[in-house]
This record gives sequence, structure tokens and C-alpha cells, in this order.
Amino acid sequence: LFIPLFFVVSLVMVYPYFKKKSDFIIVSIICGLIYDLSFFNTTFTNTICFGLVALFVMFLHSVYLEF
Repeated sequence: LFIPLFFVVSLVMVYPYFKKKSDFIIVSIICGLIYDLSFFNTTFTNTICFGLVALFVMFLHSVYLEF
């Protein structure tokens, strides 16, 4: 039940270590696909959600980096 929450926290912590933004999005989408197929057997539900969360993390990081 809490595995997606732990993944979101790890996305926030790992994002600054990626040099390319596209690599971060691809890794997030692949992890979402693996999570989706292994736990829920739905094809693209969590894949899309994890991709959107990755974009949201990138947006938050750019906003809070300005301060």
C-alpha cells in the first residue's frame, strides 16, 4: 500500500543526481511500468502517474531552487 509513497520520496531525493532531465523521466516511467505490471497487472495506470509525478518533482525543484 505504501510502496508508491516511498517511490515518490525517493524521486524527490534522487532528482538532483541526474544530469539529464530526460533520463529522470525515463527512469520514473520505467519504474512505474514495472510497479504496474508486478503489483496491479494494469498496463499504463501507474506508468502515467509516475511520469506525472516526475514532472511535478522537476517543477518543484526548479521553483524552490530559485529561493
